[in-house]
Amino acid sequence: EDMLRNELVRLPFEQLNDMLERTVPIQGGAGFLVEWDNAERTHFTVGELTVSALHPKQIVPQDGVYTGIEDMDYIILKLPQTKEYIRRRYGVEVEDESEQEPEVKGSAGTATADDLVTQYIAYYRNSKGGIGLYSWVCDTELENLEDYQARRLKKCTQCGAAEPLGEAGPSAGAVSWIDGLLVPGMPGTAPERSGAKICPYCGGTKWEDSEEEYEELYAPVLRSDGSEVPGARLTAGLDEYGQPAVLETPTRIPFYKPDIYPVILQKNVSVYGRFLGDSDLDKIRDQQNTVNRIEAKIIDKLLASGSYITLPKEASIKVDADDMKVIRPESIADKALIDVYDLQGNVEQDLVYLKQVYEEARQTIGITDSFQGRQDTTATSGKAKEFSAAQAAGRLESKRVMKEAAYAALFEAMFKFKLAYADEPRPVMSEDLYGNPEYKEFNRYDFLEQDDAGQWCWNDQFLFSCDTSTPLAQNREAMWQETRQNLQTGAFGDPASIQTLI
Repeated sequence: EDMLRNELVRLPFEQLNDMLERTVPIQGGAGFLVEWDNAERTHFTVGELTVSALHPKQIVPQDGVYTGIEDMDYIILKLPQTKEYIRRRYGVEVEDESEQEPEVKGSAGTATADDLVTQYIAYYRNSKGGIGLYSWVCDTELENLEDYQARRLKKCTQCGAAEPLGEAGPSAGAVSWIDGLLVPGMPGTAPERSGAKICPYCGGTKWEDSEEEYEELYAPVLRSDGSEVPGARLTAGLDEYGQPAVLETPTRIPFYKPDIYPVILQKNVSVYGRFLGDSDLDKIRDQQNTVNRIEAKIIDKLLASGSYITLPKEASIKVDADDMKVIRPESIADKALIDVYDLQGNVEQDLVYLKQVYEEARQTIGITDSFQGRQDTTATSGKAKEFSAAQAAGRLESKRVMKEAAYAALFEAMFKFKLAYADEPRPVMSEDLYGNPEYKEFNRYDFLEQDDAGQWCWNDQFLFSCDTSTPLAQNREAMWQETRQNLQTGAFGDPASIQTLI
């Protein structure tokens, strides 16, 4: 939990939440994309979690499957990317390609940009139940991975030794060098010659990608509780020449794979048979059309209103920049014909009905004055206003439940990605009961267990939910009121006692 809270602070979740708070009610839903960026490296760690927001325009679900993303055979994303990003990330030149779907950038960016292209990423279930990935731009293939969540190492094409991890090394989980020995899961560098890494066993310089199912530990790994995952052990056997020898056998641990789609959907209100939820705009469509018509009518009345002057037929008016205007009637009878009439359009009934339509739309969604923070004459006290806001929140309970469900699924995906790819222990800061800082570590080996047969396995059987009591703990005024009420009711002892007051 502390690790997830730290990730919420590190990642721009304030901006992501603000964007989805507006997109979800309008569109009926939106999504999160969870990825592991292996290029984010420090001196001590390899890779970091990244989370980004997805607009419904960017998501193409499998046709006819609306029960959930995990039930789909595939899901496709449409992402606007720069040509330089495609070249840097995939090593593919797309300078001659154009942006196929500029509308995925948003309503303000429908014009085609010369420096952008539309990247398509298809996630699909492979034959083993894992997640595959296929990505392309126009007719140019970028990536084709049958099992993209599997660990990949670069191995020597001659002898099969793993490539040491350097600045341009393979993905997290590769081996490293310490005193000339290969040590899995630790950052390090290898001796290089002419810019190419050299295999320490055969001297080869050609490497190829290889999917790995097991991690080999030669050195023991210390866990947070003080226990150790054993490293290599010495066993009797035969060497490569068939002679008896003492061999060093490493501990083989299966690599963890999330095997979940990295797309998390947040719905507004669930609707049977629809991929996205119900939109608030769809609920008040009729009222909005009525509001537009009434406001257009009011504007027409106001523009048609004005002052009119009556003059005799033969009268003339002096036209110049002077404040005093001169009218020259021919007779006294003509003077009586000079008058001014103010014609004002009556919009009183229109305003009354406009307010009624607005109230209909607001009540359809379940919004009250107290919930909006407006003046509420029905709430005669602070407690009544609080109760009115709580009742409005009850009307909106489904939206809050769906948001909490989306964040619970997001937190589970973040945990599984950390469990799969965060090889090094990651620092985690939290606070104790007294508000003092605590410094701990998230170590994925803490979730490594051994069954009765001695086989190593990963424990990811955890339940994720959002704690609704957290906002109350952060509301100091509510906590003060609760404490004062407990004191007055005698929960801490006799309120008149000096010791109770202390």
